[in-house]
Amino acid sequence: MVALQVCRIMESWLQTASTRSIQLTGLKMALVVGTILNLINQGDSILGGNWELIHWPKLLLTYCVPYCVAVYAGTAARKNS
Repeated sequence: MVALQVCRIMESWLQTASTRSIQLTGLKMALVVGTILNLINQGDSILGGNWELIHWPKLLLTYCVPYCVAVYAGTAARKNS
């Protein structure tokens, strides 16, 4: 019984998180915040063109984190309103 309720809540949450407006906000935030953070963390390698010194997994995760935070925050705000 509890598992079914959790599944319904998760389905509703994922439907809200999948809306176009929340996804676009997440992508915009990831692009802006991720770029700033990557320039702070690896700017010397990126701007210097030293591609072999760039930590690619860190670079990608630096974009994923602000995306996830923005999507979570947008979904939570919409669900609580």
